[in-house]
Amino acid sequence: GETAQEHRQQEASASNDGETSGRSEAVGYVQGMNFIVMALLWHAGAEEAAFWLFVALVQNYDLRSMFEAPDMHGLKVRSFTIVQLVHQEMPDLSAHLAEHLQNSLSLLFTDWLLTLCAGSVPLVPLSHLWDHFFDQGYSVIYRLILARL
Repeated sequence: GETAQEHRQQEASASNDGETSGRSEAVGYVQGMNFIVMALLWHAGAEEAAFWLFVALVQNYDLRSMFEAPDMHGLKVRSFTIVQLVHQEMPDLSAHLAEHLQNSLSLLFTDWLLTLCAGSVPLVPLSHLWDHFFDQGYSVIYRLILARL
């Protein structure tokens, strides 16, 4: 049979854009993925199902850009979006937080965005939140963040 090294070499040679089998070499482990995977394991009940759900999140909901080196561009874009929403919807709170956080308001939202709220929402309500997220996208996460403020 084929050795693991031969298999990796075949995967690498089949790729011409730096990605193999849907994986990006630029994405490493980032704290936050563990919360997402834990929730997926709990909800899916099986490791393989959780794995494919995570792959779907990475590929279909642009989760990759949230964790991708060198600058986690997706996180920056989503942080900018929520900061702008806070400025628009809650100008007084935005000014207050910006003053106390030395204009680093986006730092307040990093955990919620990187974990898709899995680090702070209990598992059962999280399943309802993610049902809406899978249907409507990041606007669901933004609405929850605004509601929490």
